[in-house]
Amino acid sequence: MEYKTNDLARLLGVTTNTIRRYEKNNYTMPKRDSSNYRHYRENDIFKIAIIRLCRKYGFSHEEIEKTLDGSFEDVLEIYKNRLEETEKEIERLTLAKEWLSENINSMEENAETGESFRLGRAKEMKYVIFSNGEVFLKEEERLRIINRFMYDTPTVYMVQLWNINDILKGRFYPPPNGWAIKSEDIKTALNNETDIDSKYIKTYSTGDCIFGIMKKHPKNFDPSDRHTKISAEFFKSALEYMAENNLVPNGNPIGIVENSLSKDAYINVCIPVKPKTDRS
Repeated sequence: MEYKTNDLARLLGVTTNTIRRYEKNNYTMPKRDSSNYRHYRENDIFKIAIIRLCRKYGFSHEEIEKTLDGSFEDVLEIYKNRLEETEKEIERLTLAKEWLSENINSMEENAETGESFRLGRAKEMKYVIFSNGEVFLKEEERLRIINRFMYDTPTVYMVQLWNINDILKGRFYPPPNGWAIKSEDIKTALNNETDIDSKYIKTYSTGDCIFGIMKKHPKNFDPSDRHTKISAEFFKSALEYMAENNLVPNGNPIGIVENSLSKDAYINVCIPVKPKTDRS
């Protein structure tokens, strides 16, 4: 039985342009007749169907050509390579899914919080500073660990850190900047004890805190008067919230930088707190 291009396209659920793409990529197709039609036989249908499946599952045109012309051993090796690449892609997409979910959840919480504060509990994190606020830190070990944090963990956060004593004295800028990961992901990022125990890795401990959103334009991440004013207003409001709720600071604030590519950047700031006592 013979099939014309239109028949074959309908049978396989593809467009005639798809069939023509296969032809252009030099997959051995029937020659045209005197009326410039190709007449496909059953074997051609099997071939194009398999090509379509291979394209669906990520095979390149080059890989498909090699399978059509290759031996059993060649095809087996191509399939094994494609499986390896697929597993890598699954891993990448899994990380992307976790990262997107984390960001969406955080953004939605931030939208609900607005300009107010909420009580919560900080998650323990491991972080590495890449800038002390004024100087980019270039030690080879530090940069290697930062890269592992960024590329080998499910979720990574850009963070800013403040010293609570500086804040209480009215000094807000410049805060050190770094990358942080969840503590449970440290062995995923670093697979040897030497790196895990590196002097550049610091721990931000879990504990009670208040969360608030510091909102600023990305251009104001530099040491500008406007940045200092935004930080001063934010921490002034935070201290007022603490006083109203019989709380006092209990550690250094940390801020997770979010949505920094839009018109307005958001920093989700966590300030450790404890109940106020007569001695506080």
